[in-house]
Amino acid sequence: MGWRGPVLVFAGVVVLTLAVTTTPTMPARFDVTPIAKADVDGRLEASTVSLVSLGCDLSLDSGTGVAVAGDRVLSNRHVTERFRSLQLVYDATAPRALTPGLIGVDQSNDVAVLRPGRLGLPALPLATQDPRPGEPVWVSGYAHQRGADSLPDGLVVASAHVVSYVSGRDMGQRARVMRVDVPVRPGMSGGAVLDQTGRLAGLVFAEEGAANTGLVIPGSVLRAALAQPLPKPGGC
Repeated sequence: MGWRGPVLVFAGVVVLTLAVTTTPTMPARFDVTPIAKADVDGRLEASTVSLVSLGCDLSLDSGTGVAVAGDRVLSNRHVTERFRSLQLVYDATAPRALTPGLIGVDQSNDVAVLRPGRLGLPALPLATQDPRPGEPVWVSGYAHQRGADSLPDGLVVASAHVVSYVSGRDMGQRARVMRVDVPVRPGMSGGAVLDQTGRLAGLVFAEEGAANTGLVIPGSVLRAALAQPLPKPGGC
């Protein structure tokens, strides 16, 4: 009977030591339930708008924007620069005309902040951190041509993963850009990229044709653009 006391004490010490020194294998920011595809589709459809422009050369083009506040929409600079007219369209409502005075453009990165007035759209919250390479994301935008990944209203929503972050200098961006493992199509510029919690982790802005990957302005750059006054875009 005398040996049981020391053994029990030793076992208790081992358990206590493990409890104190063991840390979770999953970072705290991953301690969430990933958002389901149906929820992703609904969230994006409710907060995404289409932008249709008549360029200075009379060419017709379109892009995408995403509501981040009651009266703020994010898109790309190249979607909202040098136009004769720019219309914001959502949910089969009458188009809303935008003037250069209602738009601010980031001269360092391909980001534009639109102030179209109250739209009544739910705002997508920005992610607090940029997703790391290997993490799953959802890539979206109103492509010119519908595909198998298009929702009934034409919005493309595709599952993807972050491949890496690369310097944006050769792409005209001061900040680094995110690469994702799905191609993007014309019209998807300005489309939302959601992280696995359903927060806005970036905006589509280009495709890397040789690698067949999408290029994304990260959420950290979007937060910086929203926090500062931006000049209006140039006219025709």
